[in-house]
Amino acid sequence: MAPPNSVLRTGSPTLPVFSSPSAERKELLKARRIFVDPSNKADPLHLYKKWEDDLQDKPEYQKLGNAIRAIELFMSRDLENMPAHKLKKVLNAWVKDPNFSKDPVHKIALTNIHQIL
Repeated sequence: MAPPNSVLRTGSPTLPVFSSPSAERKELLKARRIFVDPSNKADPLHLYKKWEDDLQDKPEYQKLGNAIRAIELFMSRDLENMPAHKLKKVLNAWVKDPNFSKDPVHKIALTNIHQIL
């Protein structure tokens, strides 16, 4: 069962009504949802814009990119390539990385990922 729309925090872009759980999963997995920063009322998508511009190419964000790709595979029901135990391993590697606590983008993304999952 897909998470209800009400799990999104205040300041998060709202979800439209979906005709299928698959369509809702595709919308939830868009990178802009993962990078919503509710603490920035003026531009909650500022981290997404930064991610699109330059963060995804930086080595210190490789594990974050791996986590996003793993979640996309898991949520698209590709359990052959991304079973739950493998997803957990990828997420743990990202959270335990020394760069995780140095940059707030990681904590914001993790909070949003928890809400999506």
